[in-house]
Amino acid sequence: MSANSIVLVVGGTGAQGAAVVEELAKSPSYAIRILTRTATSSTATRLSNLPNVKLFEGSAHHEPDIHQALEGVDIVYCNTNGFAIGEKAEIYWGIRFFELSREHNVKQFVSAQVSFQSLYGVLFNQHMKPVDIKPGSGAPPMIYLADLGRYARWLIENPERSNGMNLKIATEHLGYKDLARTYTEITGRRAIFRDVTLDEYFDSGLFPTPDEKVGHSAEKDDETLQTYRQNFTGFWNTWKEDVVVRDMKLLDEIMPDRVKSIGDWMKLCGYTGERSSVLKDYRDATMPKPGNS
Repeated sequence: MSANSIVLVVGGTGAQGAAVVEELAKSPSYAIRILTRTATSSTATRLSNLPNVKLFEGSAHHEPDIHQALEGVDIVYCNTNGFAIGEKAEIYWGIRFFELSREHNVKQFVSAQVSFQSLYGVLFNQHMKPVDIKPGSGAPPMIYLADLGRYARWLIENPERSNGMNLKIATEHLGYKDLARTYTEITGRRAIFRDVTLDEYFDSGLFPTPDEKVGHSAEKDDETLQTYRQNFTGFWNTWKEDVVVRDMKLLDEIMPDRVKSIGDWMKLCGYTGERSSVLKDYRDATMPKPGNS
């Protein structure tokens, strides 16, 4: 890999993409280009102040913009947003971005997805709030965002091993009873785990309009769009069973100094449980914030 490889980060102002940008910006080997719809957003402005980071204002769903953004690019990190454009369009543009990257002779292409559930199922903060949730006995994988960025950098810097690899990352598998217990142990604050039915979950006010379709930038008459009720029914039915498993031995091998528990993450970040917006769509107010009416 040559010095100052140009890395295009698609979704670079989102929760996952920003972590990748922040990690790559630590190295002088990369010139980082963020494709963003709004170059004046608070996150875009903050990231543009990092070393070797530049913004490219355009749409990841408009081919002329994509062609311009790909000019001279060596590496693409692509994280599409299904909550913005819907599942059908996310699949199409994920494939199309790869095809256009090949046209531009991109050397490496990292497609950032999860195990075919809701895109945001493994992030910490957005769902770690004092609200009722719908898990069962499963222990879903959760990931510290800074380590997500480090794993992305490892994929880029180790192509001889990472080429063709489907690297499934996590900090640890943690059930919700254990999450409540860990939170109390670390913060001294009381936390309660209570299993609820899906009807109770959607009647709680967590989503003001649960039968509204997901896809704030999509045409609402698109029959392929799911409602929040449909989307999160699948979300919780997935996480309540241990059907998504990570290879912790491999993750330790790749990054021996990674954060290995939610408790350690809470200590490291000074987590208190206070509400904050991690996901870009919540920060930009394009999705209803959980619990807000």
